[in-house]
Amino acid sequence: MNSELQIVPVSPETHAEAVNLFNGGFLPKFRAVHPDPELQASFAEDFGLIRSTDNDSDYIAVQDGRVLGVLLLEYAGMPKHLPSLTNRQLGEKYGLPALLRAMILDRIIHYHPGPGELYIDSIAVSEEARGRGIGSRLLEFTIEQARERQYGRVSLQVMFENPRAKALYERLGFRVTSSKGSRWLKRKTGFSGAYFMEKQLP
Repeated sequence: MNSELQIVPVSPETHAEAVNLFNGGFLPKFRAVHPDPELQASFAEDFGLIRSTDNDSDYIAVQDGRVLGVLLLEYAGMPKHLPSLTNRQLGEKYGLPALLRAMILDRIIHYHPGPGELYIDSIAVSEEARGRGIGSRLLEFTIEQARERQYGRVSLQVMFENPRAKALYERLGFRVTSSKGSRWLKRKTGFSGAYFMEKQLP
C-alpha cells in the first residue's frame, strides 16, 4: 500500500534527487547554453536553480521515499538564488560565450512576479509518475501557498509545444493572458515560445 504523497521543501538530503528530476524535464532548455550533455546536466546545480537550505520556494513531491515531482516558486522580494560556483569558476567551466547565452536565455524565459503574485518558475513530474495526479497536486499546493500569503494571483509560463500541460492548467482555472516567442529560442532549444497564464484568487 502506497503512503500519502507529501510536498516538502528541498533539503540538502534531497537536493541531488530534485536536480536530477528537474533535469529530466528541462535539459532541452539548457542546450542553448552549451552543447556538451554533461555540462547541460550540471547547469541547474552550478547556477543554483534549486535551493537546498533556508527553503520556502523550492519543493518536492515525495511518496514512499521517492521524489516524484519538483516545484520551484518565486514571489516578489524573494532572495535571489545564488550559483554554487563563483563567476570565475563558471567562466572557466562553461566558457564566456556560454555564460552570455545563459544571460540571454534568462532574459527571454525568466519572469519576475509583482506584489501579491506567486509565480511558478518550474514544475516537473518524473516520467514514471505521470498521469497519477501529482502535477495537479503540486498546482493545488501552490494555490494554497498563495492564499496563505494572501496573494491575489498565481502565474506561470508554458511552452507552445506543451499542450498537455496547458490543458491541465486551464482545467485548474488558469487563463492565457499573453504570449511571446523567439526564433533564437526555437533554434537553440526546440521551443518556439510560451504562453503566460494566470489564475486569479478571490
